[in-house]
Amino acid sequence: MFIPIEFQKAFEQSQQSAIRIHAKYQPNDTNPLASKFGGTPFWPDNSPEKSPENSAEGTPQKTPDKPVDSTGRPLYLLAQINFAEINLPSALPKDGLLQIFIPMYDPYYGANFDEDEDGGDNKNSADDINNHARNDAQAVRYYYWEASQLPTLDTTNPSTIKGEGEIDNEALVPVFGAHYLTFESAIDYPNIDTIELAAAMQTNPFNVLEDVTVSDKEAEQFYDAIQRTATAEGHKLLGAPYFTQTDPRTDTSYQLLLQIDTDMDGDNDIMWGDNGVGHFFIRPDDLRNKNFASLWFHWDCH
Repeated sequence: MFIPIEFQKAFEQSQQSAIRIHAKYQPNDTNPLASKFGGTPFWPDNSPEKSPENSAEGTPQKTPDKPVDSTGRPLYLLAQINFAEINLPSALPKDGLLQIFIPMYDPYYGANFDEDEDGGDNKNSADDINNHARNDAQAVRYYYWEASQLPTLDTTNPSTIKGEGEIDNEALVPVFGAHYLTFESAIDYPNIDTIELAAAMQTNPFNVLEDVTVSDKEAEQFYDAIQRTATAEGHKLLGAPYFTQTDPRTDTSYQLLLQIDTDMDGDNDIMWGDNGVGHFFIRPDDLRNKNFASLWFHWDCH
């Protein structure tokens, strides 16, 4: 397998640490705190999140209502990441719980493709994560619970599970059923169509490929070799994104936080449109500050 030297150097410069995710369908979704795609989310009892002495006004703050759209229909848990379960070196939080909810009856899964990365509901930039603000019917909702807000799980008491994991036949969601997650470290190399590789090469990689090949056949061979070198497909946290179409980003101000790929292995039931892939991007400063309020949601398919 031969790769042009220009691309070899760019791959070395742009390699990234990633957390590879393995998803497995779980028919018995009994752990509300588990990392999962789909299924029943953790949701606290209707009790104070903070003790009176820690509250700004000296009075308890109640748990927010379960997320619903503007018509009152419940939102669907797309992903729940319990960072304490990862236990691998990374830039991710060491603990806490991230939840991503999407509308259950929207063919676009809540994404807004009419807006670019500078604004729009696909990022839900107006959603205040700390106050668990409500948004409109098409909004994707993000929640981050600090470790101190999470209970000690009593696995002998199923009544500790809060929320609804079941969906009806009219639902339009990419994940059906609970898929529990396990994690492993990985090294990613970006694909030829990503902003990361373009930044490393300081130009459009396709232009370089055209310059260093002498025939269509040679270009195809080089392209296939580069595709095999890139390790962007699959479920992951961090690392290099994979697209079935093109990278929607125009620069590197947003990095990949979470990628959920189509996955029909075994009993798994994860499908984005026509064999697509979903992405959640985050600004590096927001990741360092555990601020998940302005994630940018994007997905594409064939």
